[in-house]
Amino acid sequence: MKKISKELKMDKDVDELEHVAFLSLWLSRFVFPCPTISRDVLPVAIHLARGTQIALAPAVLASIYRDLTHLKTSIEKACARSKLGGTSRSITRYYLLESSVIQIFLMSPLKLVQVWAYKRFPTLNSHPPRMLDQNLHHENDYVSTFNLDSCGQTFKWRPYVNSSPKFYNKDYLKSFAYCLRNSELVGIDIGSLYTKRYLPHRVGMQFGLDQDIPGQVEFHNKDETIVDPYKAAWTNYIRGVVE
Repeated sequence: MKKISKELKMDKDVDELEHVAFLSLWLSRFVFPCPTISRDVLPVAIHLARGTQIALAPAVLASIYRDLTHLKTSIEKACARSKLGGTSRSITRYYLLESSVIQIFLMSPLKLVQVWAYKRFPTLNSHPPRMLDQNLHHENDYVSTFNLDSCGQTFKWRPYVNSSPKFYNKDYLKSFAYCLRNSELVGIDIGSLYTKRYLPHRVGMQFGLDQDIPGQVEFHNKDETIVDPYKAAWTNYIRGVVE
C-alpha cells in the first residue's frame, strides 16, 4: 500500500484529488470496512495523501475489540436461548452446528485475529499464517474443540522475536512501548467515535507470564469534567514513555 501510494503521488497524471479518492477507497475497503466510502475517512485520506503520519492501528484494534465483544455477547445469548451451558465446548458446538440461526453484522477486519491466533497458538494450524478473505465461506475451516482446550500449553507471547532485527530505532521502541501499557483506544464508526479498553497485561496473565500484581487501571474519559473524552483518551495513549 505504501509503495502504491508513493507511485501515485509521483505520477504526474494523477492529481491530489485522485490520490485522496484512492486512499478513501482503500480505507473504506480494508482498514475500516464499510459498504460504501464513509465520509469519516476523508480527513484521514487527505492527511495521508499529504504525507502526514497517522496511527491507524489503534483505531483498527478498537473496531476488532468492538466486534469481538458483539460476537461473544451474541453467541452467549444464543446459547442461553437453546439452554446450553456456558462452557467453551457448548459454545463451540452451538456455533459450529447451528450457526445459521445467528445473524451478526460485523465490519472490522477480523482476518487479523486469525493471523494473531495462528502465530501465538501454533497447534491451531499446521500451516503458516495467511491472510484470508473473511468474506469467503470455507466449509471445512473449523478448529476442533480439543485444540481450543489444549492450545494454551504452546502459547507464544512474542512470536516475532526470532525474526526481529538487532537494532531498533527510537520510533520503533516508542511504538512497542505503546503496545505494552494499558490505555484506551479511540475507534471510528459511521458518524461517531467510541473508545475500547486496551489491557495487554491480561493476555500474559492467562498463561502464567505475569510477574506483578496488576493495579487498578484509571481511564481519563471517565472524568465528567473532561469536555472531549476522545481527545483525552488519545492524549493519554501517546503520552511520554518515561511517565
